[in-house]
Amino acid sequence: MYRDVAALVEPKSVAIVGASSKRSSQGNVVIQNLQSWGYRGLVLPVHPSATEIDGLPVRRTCDALPPAVDTAIVAVPAAEVLETLRKLEQAGVRSANVFSNGFSADEEAAMRAFGSRTRMSINGPNCMGLVNFTDASPLYPSRPSLRLKPGHVALVAQSGSAAISIMNSITTGLSKVITVGSEYQVTAADYMVWLAQDLATTVVGVVAESIKDPVAFAYAAEELHKAGKPLIVLKVGNSALGSAATQAHTGALISSSDALESYFRACDIATARDYDEIRVHLGLI
Repeated sequence: MYRDVAALVEPKSVAIVGASSKRSSQGNVVIQNLQSWGYRGLVLPVHPSATEIDGLPVRRTCDALPPAVDTAIVAVPAAEVLETLRKLEQAGVRSANVFSNGFSADEEAAMRAFGSRTRMSINGPNCMGLVNFTDASPLYPSRPSLRLKPGHVALVAQSGSAAISIMNSITTGLSKVITVGSEYQVTAADYMVWLAQDLATTVVGVVAESIKDPVAFAYAAEELHKAGKPLIVLKVGNSALGSAATQAHTGALISSSDALESYFRACDIATARDYDEIRVHLGLI
């Protein structure tokens, strides 16, 4: 019922597809984040012509990667994503973070179909990856402030800007920050189930535009409750226009404000009214 997201959250090896030897791209920012944070795993750029990127030797193709790479950063144009994922799957890569956006309807349908049959766990697309503060693993195409420190609060957000807003306005530590984007395959619920067992996390916040799979989300919330870990959800896009926009963006089963409020009450899930309130409830200020 749930995807295993361990390789996404705790990778021991990271392939980078989309870094450049000539300019700074999202892939390059991820490499630089990993280097500056002292990441202890393997970082493996993949590029068809470069020999070195950010001081690291390059694999020319995905099939030149070592066996069982935990995760890959996919920062290529939307039209190239599906073929890249197929090559990563053939190379035995266990998971992928897809930053790309701008998919056509046909490309989205093909991506979802691939996600439904592959054993790879795929985060995104249209996401900003994740930051594992516990293990100094910032798989993130922006530069998190170095003043942020490890703590015991995990945050899951569909929107990368929502995650940045919270990270830039707190005074205490975080265990994980996870952005799930459009959730073509892996959803917030998959991470919630994993976080229920994460020894570094004691409380979980979710910033949700919508609920992709209400049954899975309810079960994941119950797993957190059973683990004694409080869950606080902030629903964004509460206006009629905002609800319509988020439904169009995510294809959600539940997106209207009234329906979500009833759903959260039925699942005994605590909610926050705004960003200030969720920060207070999570103990971040």
